[in-house]
Amino acid sequence: MFKKFFLVLSLFVAMAFNSQAQTWQFASVFPADSTQGAGTHGIAVDPDGKIWIQCYYAYTRDSLQVPGYDAATGALKTVKASVRALYVFNPDGTQASFSPILFNKVGGVVKDTLGGETAFKSIKNPLDTTVMITVPAWSAMTGRGLTLDENGNVVAAYFDQLYKFDYKTGEGLMNRLVLGIGGTVKPGVDAAGNYYVRSVIPGGPIKMFDKAGVFLGNALDITTGYCRSIDVSKNGLTVYHPAYSVHYVQTLKRADEFSTFVSDTVLRGFDCESLVWDPVKPDQLWLSSGSYNDLPNRHTGEVTNYDVATWYAYDTKTNTISGEKMAWTFYTAANAAERPRAIGFSPDGATAYLGTFSAGAVRKYTRSGVGVEQLGNTIPTVYMLDQNYPNPFNPETSIRFSIPQESFVTVKVFNTLGEEVMTLVNEQKTAGVYNASFKANSLTSGIYFYTIKANDFTSTKKMILMK
Repeated sequence: MFKKFFLVLSLFVAMAFNSQAQTWQFASVFPADSTQGAGTHGIAVDPDGKIWIQCYYAYTRDSLQVPGYDAATGALKTVKASVRALYVFNPDGTQASFSPILFNKVGGVVKDTLGGETAFKSIKNPLDTTVMITVPAWSAMTGRGLTLDENGNVVAAYFDQLYKFDYKTGEGLMNRLVLGIGGTVKPGVDAAGNYYVRSVIPGGPIKMFDKAGVFLGNALDITTGYCRSIDVSKNGLTVYHPAYSVHYVQTLKRADEFSTFVSDTVLRGFDCESLVWDPVKPDQLWLSSGSYNDLPNRHTGEVTNYDVATWYAYDTKTNTISGEKMAWTFYTAANAAERPRAIGFSPDGATAYLGTFSAGAVRKYTRSGVGVEQLGNTIPTVYMLDQNYPNPFNPETSIRFSIPQESFVTVKVFNTLGEEVMTLVNEQKTAGVYNASFKANSLTSGIYFYTIKANDFTSTKKMILMK
């Protein structure tokens, strides 16, 4: 009797977990024209809902005239160089009025180009090799990650430097802060505005700076494992430090700001490269599990079964995985270059923006409050796709479909150009009648089409979004 009870209870818990895990659905590439391309290394969503995207690389589309010299004569001249840029988008995919940001402009004065600087070097004069001359040398800084400060402004890491931008205007809020660590990860920022940074390469410290850029000391003197991103609790008492090459997330905890941090490990089996706090669940941290370049589930002595290229929600109060997760939709199946490097949430927590390094543009995912549910235990005799209800709708509608036998089912929504805007179902389903909810909060008014594919059955219907 008790065995049967616990079996039923286990099945119920598993069903609840799966229901939660399916609440996030791939919606679209963002922006729709994929202009950001490959190499995403930072995403932040500001309090107004604007999406800031940072690439690791410099692109020719973002070129400026910078100081240089003529290699044949040594004469000074300006040269064209690709610089780093921050692109900022409104939720509908249009660019913000101040995007792209190419300069750090503080108090109306241009301090420097973003992610690059003019250094100087000594060379032999090409016209007289017995004489040394000093010439400008352009040094480009790779994009390393984005985060928000305590006021929602955007902190951008470029190689060994931090910049901060007003999220309303794109204006710089401080001179660049040189970290002195030789290549930073995405920083953490606490509620006091303090920065927490370390180098990608292990062996150095986790440094702390106050909001004015004053060095406060080390949270950790010697780091272990390669890292791409860290974060910190709002009170500054817990640092979450993913060391993906040693397959765990390290926590550093202290009793108060005057105490020493004490180290522990959590999420053993994670090869995490990106993490961010959930905006509507203050104790929930989202962390990536690993990639096909750095597979999860490799921590010695731990048996884990985390999915590749998936972000999991982690409850920092209970130290447990909450059940919510988001799986990256690959551009190329099992591509080792698509490494989870960036994640950001809309202020209402209903939309997530994910990015991977080296391959593929940013993807947008939406959180569904209803998801896909089976209606009763009836087994239909035919495949069927019903007309959505209500129709027209704003902003949510229901789509019912029937499958008479177990099938792999996809239900997708397309715009009038034939572009996919959302995937509602993409999994194996047992025979039954189902209802899929479609939330179109981020879409514009117009005509859309939804299509089902299940075994050899295909059907398409039209619906109207009227806001």
